[in-house]
Amino acid sequence: MTSSQRLKGKVAVVTGATSGFGEAIARLFAMEGAALVLGGRRSGAGEALSAELRSLGADAQFVAGDVGNERDADALVACARGAHGRIDVLVLNAGIGYPGTGPFWEVPPQEFDLVFGTNVRGVWLCARAAAPLLGRGASVVVMASMSSFVVYPGETVYSASKGAVLQLARGMAGDLAPRGIRVNALCPGICDTPLTRWFIDTADDPTATEAEFAAFAPLERMGTADEIARATLFLATEDSSYCTGSSLLIDGGATIR
Repeated sequence: MTSSQRLKGKVAVVTGATSGFGEAIARLFAMEGAALVLGGRRSGAGEALSAELRSLGADAQFVAGDVGNERDADALVACARGAHGRIDVLVLNAGIGYPGTGPFWEVPPQEFDLVFGTNVRGVWLCARAAAPLLGRGASVVVMASMSSFVVYPGETVYSASKGAVLQLARGMAGDLAPRGIRVNALCPGICDTPLTRWFIDTADDPTATEAEFAAFAPLERMGTADEIARATLFLATEDSSYCTGSSLLIDGGATIR
């Protein structure tokens, strides 16, 4: 992939940057010239990624923390403030999906709180902290899901959280529009990420499970983290300058069935 330096001179904050979508976004944004402030729970992976990106010439810093914790969300934004004084692109990617599964009456309250605490509260806390640093022309990309629109068996709590994320992004878009700041939601389907690989590898029949995931979408394959990263880049740049409050589905057509 060649770089057009579409983010040269821009400051980007990416949450959930230590694996999967977040890592792919961080790598692409670095290649496109952005100065990066990365957040994530896994300090070892985050420090290794930021060090690797710096070795390639990028300006990259990592802040360990939980986006659902107000102090950690504030610390992430404080790093961007101290290093750069502003945020041009805010990618609210951190999220979880593995707890809170099964019929809704079997989900323990602590798992409900964990899912909503990360997927909804975490988005709100980070956006709330970052709002003063966002200037005219800034872009916010919120990672929602195809589950913002549809509910699959055993995913009631997760889908509810992603539905809330979508409405939160739409509300934020309305609040920030008078300041010339855009907010859009990205809605991936099943993608080949480390978390998906974990589901496949721990299934009773990994081969059958992988085939089932691949056949879920009409395009008959899983998406990739790189495809999600490229869509994030579209929403982060002037290529999408008249998009705000929108939701971009990248699900291989899964939700049209």
